[in-house]
Amino acid sequence: MRFTRRRSDRPDTSRRRLASNLEILEGRQMLSGSTLGALYQPTNLYPVHHTSKAVIGDANSSAFNLTPLQITQLSNEGKLVQGQDRQGNQYIIRVQGPGTVIVTDATPQDGVLDDSIDTIQIVGTDPNRSVVNGQVITSATQFTNSEVLFNKLIATSGVRSVVLNGFTLSRTVDPPPGVPNNANTGVFLIGGTNVLSFHNIEAPIDQSTGDGPINIIIGDPSSPITQRPVIRLDSIFNTVFNSGSSTIPAAPQQNPTVNIIVNGQTHGLELVSSTQAPVEAWQKYLFPIVGTTGRTSVRTQSLDVLQASGSLVNTTVSRAAQPFSSGLSGLKKLSRVRLGGNADALGLDVKGNIQSISANQGIGNPTGSSKAATQLGTPVDRYGFPANGLVGGLITGNKIGKLRINPANTTNLTVQNPGQIQIRQGTTNYFPVAGNALTSSAIVTSSSIGSTHIVGNVQNSEIKTGAHYPSRVAGLEPVRAKSHIQPIRQLGNLADSAISSTYRPNSLRVYGANGSVAGPGYQAGVSTASLVSSGGTTILGNTGVGYFARNKKGILPPPETPKRVNGRLIR
Repeated sequence: MRFTRRRSDRPDTSRRRLASNLEILEGRQMLSGSTLGALYQPTNLYPVHHTSKAVIGDANSSAFNLTPLQITQLSNEGKLVQGQDRQGNQYIIRVQGPGTVIVTDATPQDGVLDDSIDTIQIVGTDPNRSVVNGQVITSATQFTNSEVLFNKLIATSGVRSVVLNGFTLSRTVDPPPGVPNNANTGVFLIGGTNVLSFHNIEAPIDQSTGDGPINIIIGDPSSPITQRPVIRLDSIFNTVFNSGSSTIPAAPQQNPTVNIIVNGQTHGLELVSSTQAPVEAWQKYLFPIVGTTGRTSVRTQSLDVLQASGSLVNTTVSRAAQPFSSGLSGLKKLSRVRLGGNADALGLDVKGNIQSISANQGIGNPTGSSKAATQLGTPVDRYGFPANGLVGGLITGNKIGKLRINPANTTNLTVQNPGQIQIRQGTTNYFPVAGNALTSSAIVTSSSIGSTHIVGNVQNSEIKTGAHYPSRVAGLEPVRAKSHIQPIRQLGNLADSAISSTYRPNSLRVYGANGSVAGPGYQAGVSTASLVSSGGTTILGNTGVGYFARNKKGILPPPETPKRVNGRLIR
């Protein structure tokens, strides 16, 4: 598979591709703030571009006869940069308002912008008035994916917005000897911004060469920014491999390989997806999802909106470098979470309130976690984190206003009567039903959860209120506060899972057994769940199946078969 683009006459060391021989993962440390290094110092002057459209009037025209717009078009020094890459994709970068832009490409010695971009540096800007826009025009001579690669974006003073349509962040030049790969690759808007938007992030991390993470850093850690930026990206392709080994990796990636760090508060983070890069079908067995998907780490003080239309895999949101490490690691708040695709190995570390969570395709990838006959034959490299005994999702917070989770998959069932299995010869009559909504996941709040709507099964998971998760991390009893979950509506089954409100399992960590303590917790709602116990545990290490609270209203098993007689609930 190829993660970068290179013309045949380009040296191999300037760009790298994934190799089929892999090695067991090695530990790495996150790069510190000192890895940013000094700002790029250009050796050439600002590029000046004059076109036939830039000069209005003939040679005898006087400047006194021109409009202000026409005068500004006579000179665009540092305001407009045009170039193209080796595939012929053209690009334009324009600065409106105070400031200028300096662009150098991967081959600066030829004096022409005709290669992938090395550095985009924005200087002399005003945080309230400077707007930077970039646009890519597809090559007219070659078939391309209509994107231009850039290695680094720098702005020391604030910028109102930076929008680079069609620009992809990727390592286009190798760092100097002795400097880890990717140390000079990233976005460094130290002065802050209100809007940052570009196309993709390509992060092929080769452990054999000691590649470090790719960083997006907004603001100075010594003085948090006052802006609350919106970050919009398409896809983050985050893949870890080892070109020096033939061993297929299996252990999950725990050290971040893409960092999005906002030294202050963030208004929004909008993504299409964060996954490993796509590979050709014959190579997929070499790149198992769990072993080669790098971790995308989002660090900020608070976040208003987290939105992803596609999948998020091995992605964490926290205030600290190590999520869930202490009571200080959580975000002050996370208002709204909107997940369009499946979220697997998702960590949302929040100390404050969460207004709403909507997961349209479940939390935790159920692939490989079912022993159903219809699931046989699934390649092991496509298994999700739960099938490998790992966490499918962990969300903590003080209070959640609304929780809605839809199934990640569907399950095909057949009728029991053999004569009706086939509607015609050779065609099996399947009936699709909702699969898993939560798989090896936990949602834990210190206080309560409001409206809760779950469509699908809950497997090896917990929804737990009245429990302080940082206390659990510290080895203390987490269940300590009055709480409730209401209203609850679940359409699915509970398999080795518990939904509890201020409820402590016994010393053997079994829900509902002798020695369990029901505190001031309350639940109300209706569940169609059948309780299935196979002796498995939840990801919090507890066993037992059902809804557990001191006071319950509605149909929330156990008991397993509640019924109504003359309108009254009989348990």
